[in-house]
Amino acid sequence: MKFLKESLYCAEYMLLRCLFTIVGFVPLHFLYGLAWCVGTVAYYILPHKRAIALENLSLAFGNEKTSRERRRIARAAMRNLVFVYLEFLFFARRKKGLDKYFYFDEDSGKRTMGLTKMPRAAMYLTGHIGNWELLALVAGFIGQKMHAIGRPLKNRYVFDYISRLRCSTAGAVIDKEHAVRGTIEAFKKKEIVGTLIDQRVGASGIVVDFFGQPAYTTPFPALMKIKYDCILYPAFAIREKIGFYRVIIKDEINIRPGELGNLERIKYMVQEYTKVMEEMVRAYPEQWLWYHRRWRI
Repeated sequence: MKFLKESLYCAEYMLLRCLFTIVGFVPLHFLYGLAWCVGTVAYYILPHKRAIALENLSLAFGNEKTSRERRRIARAAMRNLVFVYLEFLFFARRKKGLDKYFYFDEDSGKRTMGLTKMPRAAMYLTGHIGNWELLALVAGFIGQKMHAIGRPLKNRYVFDYISRLRCSTAGAVIDKEHAVRGTIEAFKKKEIVGTLIDQRVGASGIVVDFFGQPAYTTPFPALMKIKYDCILYPAFAIREKIGFYRVIIKDEINIRPGELGNLERIKYMVQEYTKVMEEMVRAYPEQWLWYHRRWRI
């Protein structure tokens, strides 16, 4: 059994290496066409995932969206998921010319370049929207060292390979199990840590409002803010057209002024960055990952 599992992991790794090589010779528009087809097929052949997405859309929007609109968004979100990983392989091969594929608006540019010129302990708070993998590549391109917190994949060969691709332009991948230690080490070097804020984290999270529904949300960035006075910037890479992204850096999340206990201050900040996440999902629902039981309590 162990031999079969290892053989499968090796086959997946070799397939990924082949795909990475092929991507280097394929036009981006072809990859989008491929992702569109694969995502559409996946939507129809994965009924369990489709049901989760439609349930989430119903919880989030209620009567704001018709059933037809919710189905359209769910299909687009599945295609976006395929886009993300094909784009990551495509962009990882084009480190030098990456600036052709993204831009900052004026305010976002000022915020992120301020960190480049005067490094400080900081966190980019993002979610599964647009292309979250692109943020680390962009940070590395503009001269920032950004480490990403993530959970290791079961296939260690694939995980190590993807980690090497990420590290080639940015910082290391911080194992989620050692997030505190890894983040503190990055802060000591005045480097940036990127983390996802839109996943359900269970009883270790804090319940805040998300689309009018209670949702467990990670307090980790808020805890780091209180203890280390790091900068918290919600950050997103939103696809505006094929192969072109707008990188959005929102206003800094700050501790609420006034004499509050730590728990109140933490909950205030968690609600604030969850509110920003909701604003982004409302603006770009087709680019968010609806295939996750976000509201399970």
